[in-house]
Amino acid sequence: MEGWMEQDSNLNFIWLAELVSSFPELTEKRKNFFEISGFPRWENVNSNLLAFYFDKKEEHGFKTLFLESILELLKDKNLNFIYTTETDYVVEREVYTDKGKRIDILIKACDETWAIIIENKVDAILYNDLSDYWSSTKADNKFGIVLSVEPMCNNKGFVNITHKELMKKVIANLGNFYAESNDRHLLFLKEYVSCVNNFYENSIEVKKMEQILKKFQDNKENIKRLKRIDAKLQEFITTTVDEVLKSFGLNPASSNKAAMSRHFEFNKQFRFWIDYEQIKFENKIVSFFELFGKENTEKGEELKTELEKMGIFSEKVQKGTGGKPGGSYCHIYKISIPCADFENGFAEHLKKQLEEHFFNQDYLKIAVSTLKKLIENKN
Repeated sequence: MEGWMEQDSNLNFIWLAELVSSFPELTEKRKNFFEISGFPRWENVNSNLLAFYFDKKEEHGFKTLFLESILELLKDKNLNFIYTTETDYVVEREVYTDKGKRIDILIKACDETWAIIIENKVDAILYNDLSDYWSSTKADNKFGIVLSVEPMCNNKGFVNITHKELMKKVIANLGNFYAESNDRHLLFLKEYVSCVNNFYENSIEVKKMEQILKKFQDNKENIKRLKRIDAKLQEFITTTVDEVLKSFGLNPASSNKAAMSRHFEFNKQFRFWIDYEQIKFENKIVSFFELFGKENTEKGEELKTELEKMGIFSEKVQKGTGGKPGGSYCHIYKISIPCADFENGFAEHLKKQLEEHFFNQDYLKIAVSTLKKLIENKN
C-alpha cells in the first residue's frame, strides 16, 4: 500500500492542465418543450407540427410563412416551380399512395394545379419509394422535397432541403408575418426552432465528445492513476471528517466511504449534514444543522424566526433556507467555515475550526431548547 501511494502521490499534474485545455468547449443547451416532454426527434410529432405551420388557415396566424419560405428555398436552388399562393390549398398528413405507402406531408392546390410532396426525415435513413409518391400525386405541376437533418442526395423529382435551411428562411421571413401572428404560437414557434437547432447542436456535441474520448484513451494511464488517487483522497477525507464529528457526539447515518456528503445523527429531531466535496475542492466546511421528518420540520420556520429574534445567526453560521415545513428536512443553520492552512494536521485543524466557530458556541443548545419551548407552548 505504501509503495502504491508513494508511486501515485508523485503524479505530475502538468499533463492534466494541458489535457483539459485541449478539450473542445462544451455548450449548455437550453431545454425546450419538446425535449422536456420526451419526443424532440420523433418524426411523426415533427411532421404534425410542420403540417400545422404549412396550413395558412390554422390559428397560429403565420399564414403562408412556412409555404413561402420553402418555395423561396426551391427558387434559391434554381428550381423552376410554377405555383401561386393565392390559390386555395390543403395540407394533408399520411396520404396513402397507389402502393399503400404513406406520404408524410402533401400540400396540394384545391384545383390540382400544383402540389408539393414532402418526405420528412429526422433520424431514419431514406428508404422510401419516392417514385410511388410521385406517381400517386395528381397535379399539373408538382415537386418533391426530402426534408432532412443532414444533407442527402437529390432523387428524381425530389430535392433535398435541410431542417436548418427551412428554419433559417422562416426566421428571415417572420418579420413579414409577425404583426398578425398569435402571441402564444410565437412562443411555440420559438420552441420548435430551438428543437430543430438542437438537432445540429447534438451532432456537434457528439463530435466534441468523440474528441474528448480519444484524448482520454491517449492519456489512459495517467487518468487511471488520477482516479485511484481521487478515490483514496475521498476515502481519507470521509474517514477523517467522520472521526472528527464522532468526537462531537455525531454518528454517520451511513458507512459509504465514497460518499460526497453525509448525514450525521444528533437526536430524533435534528441531524447534521456535511459536504465532503467542499472540503476537498474549496478547502471550506459547508454543512447544515437541520430538522428531519415531517412532524419536526413543520416547526422549522417558527424555530428559525425565534432564533432570528435572539440574534443568533452570524457570518459563519447563517439562517438555513433549504427544505420546507412539512417536508423531509428543514435547514436551521447553514455553517460555512474556511479551513485555511492545515500544516499542523488536517484532522486537528478541522476539529479546531468546528470547535471554535460552532460546537463550542451555544448554537446546538439554543436550537434544541427553543424547539422544546415551542412544542411545550403548543401543548
